[in-house]
Amino acid sequence: MATPFNITVVNVYAPTSDASREDIEIFYDDLEDAILKTPKKDMLIITGDWNAK
Repeated sequence: MATPFNITVVNVYAPTSDASREDIEIFYDDLEDAILKTPKKDMLIITGDWNAK
């Protein structure tokens, strides 16, 4: 029998390369906070539009 587990999905819309340095830092700080708040036992999936322009 399989063991159930939680999945945490974080979907992001990253700022473009035209964004200010401050906006980019805020984005990555927020992403880091979301990752750190995810329980270690959860499967973490991060997806989204990363705007690699």
